[in-house]
Amino acid sequence: MSGDVRAPESGDILRGIIRWCRQEDVAATRTRLMKLMYLADLHFARNHGGATATGWTWKLDAFGPLATECYRLFDTGVKDGWLRHHELSGVEGRDPATHVYSLPAEAVVEDLVGLGRVKTWIKDYGDSTAALLSFVYAETEPMLAARPGDELDFSTALPPPSWIPAVPLSAKAMKRLKEVSARMASRPRQSPLSECPLDATYFAGLPAEEAIGPAEFVLVFDED
Repeated sequence: MSGDVRAPESGDILRGIIRWCRQEDVAATRTRLMKLMYLADLHFARNHGGATATGWTWKLDAFGPLATECYRLFDTGVKDGWLRHHELSGVEGRDPATHVYSLPAEAVVEDLVGLGRVKTWIKDYGDSTAALLSFVYAETEPMLAARPGDELDFSTALPPPSWIPAVPLSAKAMKRLKEVSARMASRPRQSPLSECPLDATYFAGLPAEEAIGPAEFVLVFDED
């Protein structure tokens, strides 16, 4: 993605992610949406020198990356009517309520140009929040050295690798390469010791074999 691509608005990113979740039959829970918004910023930063799409301040919370601006976006979306909120009751005394978001049928969703990698991550981790969190913690650069309460540094986000296409060899160059390879293969192999420039000095310093003589053993028996 080139550096002059305009960052999508945070609301457009959220709507696009919710649409992708619906297409992949993944529940758009508040926890997942928070992490997927983080991944959208990460992917954008990897391609734009560490600059995020949202401009939010992300910090490491007890449950992973968190931005208070994201909570405000949830509230604003529901208040303005372009986002719907559903609260699913948990098991009393054990599980908290689950907050799920969806889009109205008439919602206009922009194409997230350059953020399609997020859709792939949604496919990869599906409805497994645990797998999504494991990926976020272990395989995203801003999280690797962070401690609870730290602001996440997206300047550590690595750009995608640049692939250098191989240059095909001409028929003449290929013939020459085969000739050199065959010539090298036909050369007698030498011991690595014989190629070391210090070998002569080393061997000259060893005592002559005849000066050492045969080994002698003396057996001593204790007398009772």
